[in-house]
Amino acid sequence: MQYINQLFENAYYHCLHYTISKKIHILERVFWIVWIILSICCVSYIIDQSVTNYNLSKVTIKVNTDYLSFEVPFPAVFFCEEKELPGKFDILMKNLNFKITDKQASLDIENFVRTTTFIRPLESNTNIVDCTKPDVEYCQFARQYSNNLSIFTKYIRAECEEIFTSCLFNGKEFNCCDNFLPIDTYEGKCFALNSFNAKTTHLKKLNKYTTENYKNPKIMATSTKFKLKHTFMDNPANLSIELAHRDMSLWYMANNNVPTRMFQKNHHLHEKDFRNFAIGNIFLRVNEIKSDTTLWQLDLKQRECQFSYERDISKSVFPSYSQAGCEIDCLRRAQLKHCQCVLHLLPNQNQISDKLCNLSGLMCLELKKSNILNELSTKCFCINHCLTYEINNVGIVPDIEFLTNYQMRNNRSEKRINLIVRTPTVQYIRFGDKDTLDFIVSLGGAISLFIGCSFLILIQIIDYFFIRPLNDYCIVQERRL
Repeated sequence: MQYINQLFENAYYHCLHYTISKKIHILERVFWIVWIILSICCVSYIIDQSVTNYNLSKVTIKVNTDYLSFEVPFPAVFFCEEKELPGKFDILMKNLNFKITDKQASLDIENFVRTTTFIRPLESNTNIVDCTKPDVEYCQFARQYSNNLSIFTKYIRAECEEIFTSCLFNGKEFNCCDNFLPIDTYEGKCFALNSFNAKTTHLKKLNKYTTENYKNPKIMATSTKFKLKHTFMDNPANLSIELAHRDMSLWYMANNNVPTRMFQKNHHLHEKDFRNFAIGNIFLRVNEIKSDTTLWQLDLKQRECQFSYERDISKSVFPSYSQAGCEIDCLRRAQLKHCQCVLHLLPNQNQISDKLCNLSGLMCLELKKSNILNELSTKCFCINHCLTYEINNVGIVPDIEFLTNYQMRNNRSEKRINLIVRTPTVQYIRFGDKDTLDFIVSLGGAISLFIGCSFLILIQIIDYFFIRPLNDYCIVQERRL
């Protein structure tokens, strides 16, 4: 108690000595005690608000207009098959060695194979029905291969060499199938260019052309080197693709995204959208929001976005996080929950074949479709990627020059698609605005304003409660000796 009295009498706290001074009337002492308590309450409230604001999202977006220095990756481009090539069904039946004698059965089997090969997870598939007549060839076929529906995709789906015939980027030819890599998506197997998530065994570190140009080994370990980039010097960039397969849909999106239902409206061109012309120019406008390295200082709740490496390895089927990939992961989990199986065309985690849906599983997915949709809308929370790459379709026009020149670059080509993309003239950069120094200054200002406290007060408290008692103890021991 002696040291407390000494502290109160001599402390640097303003007016604190009034609370114990015997020279002051009791009412005045009570007056000062009340105001000191109020001051402590006020400073506690301000400190609480400062800490809360410090822990909340502190992200600001700044504009960079130095477009001469912009160097961005070309958007990820996906080609997905809508219908099989002619003759694929005959190749399938030949390899399966299944004999068909009835013409109607042949049509039913072909329709069944086409439906299961190009099925969409959340669309109505009324053609899939169970068959209970063992003497009907269609029923025999459906029963025989009901547990191995993936075999149809092996023979029906086209390979890269059957789809692409010629590829140019800014007038320079490159090997299509070395760059268009297979990837399993919401649409089944597609072929992707400039995608983080495409299947490749030669993963390389991010280089200066990537949109996440950070020295972070976690990102580098899960990302591929981009083949195509474009700058202001080669503006606009032109990706020219010739196809031998006419029934192909086109997806264009950020390099970390994949085709899925959420992007079907704004980043997808169905085959029918450019069916009426052999050569079409598709003009795209790009806006990019990059993430500065200061964003790493914020945790997930503060920045409200995820980096590529921030994914749940045990649940994710893609090597890089994306909002679309997260939706596909949710879809897989919902299908497993309601039907104990996953659609055979969706990305298969660790190639687990015993959880792929058979014919009964497909009928279950059709029956429980509303439950799965409800779970996706209420329990699937997929936040944005820290890199936002907005791509807008300006328009699709036929190539006028082609009207007088019908020569394709390859004799097998049926269609040519030119993707014309201009570099953005404005670039947005997301910064982490978490300034620890400002936080400390705001706390110090509040404490100084209400109770007149400084850092030296802490030293004085240590002196009165630790140094002085220890010093007095040592003096008493010396006197005893």
